[in-house]
Amino acid sequence: MSPNVDVVRALELLSQLEPELLAHEAVVPPGRPSPGDGDALDRALRAGLARLRVEIGRETFIYLRWRAERAREAAAAARAEAAALRRTARATRRAADLPTSATAREVRDASGRSWTISEAGPNDLFGGASPRWLGFHSGAVHRQISDYPPDWRARGDEELCQLLTRDDAVSDERPEAPRAK
Repeated sequence: MSPNVDVVRALELLSQLEPELLAHEAVVPPGRPSPGDGDALDRALRAGLARLRVEIGRETFIYLRWRAERAREAAAAARAEAAALRRTARATRRAADLPTSATAREVRDASGRSWTISEAGPNDLFGGASPRWLGFHSGAVHRQISDYPPDWRARGDEELCQLLTRDDAVSDERPEAPRAK
């Protein structure tokens, strides 16, 4: 980097130029930069510097422009990552709403109670930090276990109901929603 670049001053100015840069972002569509994009950014920076009544050298201006471009790229990457996370969350919610035959299995225990059994993986809960769980749901009663056979889908109803009654099954009974009249 050239000794003629005032990095400290450029970074101070960058924060003060935010209104002009935001206006520039409103004009320039996100994604691929258009051929006139650089000129638009130069105009936004010059307008901001004029508003602040600040004069800087050519090399400091080039550095300031470079920093603004990097900030724009970082913001675009953050927006893309947030959109991908939203898509993943929507897909996970949609998977939970799929018919039981697609994502779960139905069994009846010895008392005749119907249970829906489904598996929740690390990417479904807490962004991959959790273990896999096998969940049992029947009305307001929910139970889950973390230590279960990987071939649980191929097991018989009686074997799955035995998993449901194990001592390590975490139980959660929620009040049922009031029914519409």
